[in-house]
Amino acid sequence: MKQKFWTVRDTEVSPACPINVLTLLFGFAVATALTNCLNNSFLTLPVSAQSEPQEFSLEPMNIERLDAILQDTISDIQTEPGQWRFSLNDISIIVLVDAKANRMRIFAPVVDVNELTAEQVQNMLIANFHTALDARYAVSNGFVVSTFVHPLDSLQEKDLLSALNQVISLATTFGTTYSSGELLFIPNGRRERSVPSSQENISI
Repeated sequence: MKQKFWTVRDTEVSPACPINVLTLLFGFAVATALTNCLNNSFLTLPVSAQSEPQEFSLEPMNIERLDAILQDTISDIQTEPGQWRFSLNDISIIVLVDAKANRMRIFAPVVDVNELTAEQVQNMLIANFHTALDARYAVSNGFVVSTFVHPLDSLQEKDLLSALNQVISLATTFGTTYSSGELLFIPNGRRERSVPSSQENISI
């Protein structure tokens, strides 16, 4: 006996596995309804915060903006291309900028290296780890300097003003607390939080 085939949507099906057309249509309808339901539920979900672009108010630093901040903040500044010289609290300050290298540096001379004692050298190194905060003691051209180094474009005004205070404080407290902020260095190893008397008149 010759076997008979039925064609449902161009698909041949054997009578050994009969298919009811109404059952197929019902199944398709149910599947479509479920799909629409799921799609609608996804569409009504709130948008994740991570998918929204973050807005930043940070303004990139450049030579022109740095010059404007210094000119507005400090009087009697001597300027040259990429360089500013001035005095704060009787401390000579130099600010250098290399736009191509995207670097800026603040430093103040402290003492001739030939006048250093072994104890002072050790205290500076310890202070650089514990109490110098963002500024540091260093040696340049035969002088101990207090310095602050930072990428130029990411520097913000508040960071610049804080750095100036810290450089002044390190220069002022050399030989005593070796501190650029409220955290003090005590040579015998103790540490206290207090504002050094030498910082009381520092204001920018």
